[in-house]
Amino acid sequence: MPDARKDQIAAMRDVVSQKDFNADKHRLPYLEWFDAPVKALRNGSCMILISGGGYYNPAYVLSDGANGENAAGGNDDRDVINPEFSFDLKTAPTLFLHGDADGYAAMGAVKCWEKMRAIGMQGELHTLALRKHCFQYEAAAGTGSYTYLDRIWDFLTEKKINH
Repeated sequence: MPDARKDQIAAMRDVVSQKDFNADKHRLPYLEWFDAPVKALRNGSCMILISGGGYYNPAYVLSDGANGENAAGGNDDRDVINPEFSFDLKTAPTLFLHGDADGYAAMGAVKCWEKMRAIGMQGELHTLALRKHCFQYEAAAGTGSYTYLDRIWDFLTEKKINH
């Protein structure tokens, strides 16, 4: 988890700012982009979060995986979006990139992407076949698990963020 700073445009929930916060201990670091008091600072700025395991699925989906991998392997269609997770049309475009066998986040990413599409938010979802959590450690040449950084770059280029 990134450290909270008072000058961040995109801030974590108050609990993350607490001195004793520890992602492994708390396991529910809800991401609330542009939360008060910085909500008034929305000015076209964006924040890019590239997370290599720096957040947990319960940040945005209520599932049975609060203390580890989901019992259903991350693919339980009964998972629901956490009502604390707030996003709207002013939220920055989002790219979800997960293995479809990711026991922490596979269905969570799908649920969030579906919700975002339903409200007209820009976003993309890429699921890599048969890939588990930290798929890049077992990347196969010429596949999405090997070229995922190219997909991130393409996304940033399409959204005119990397200029």
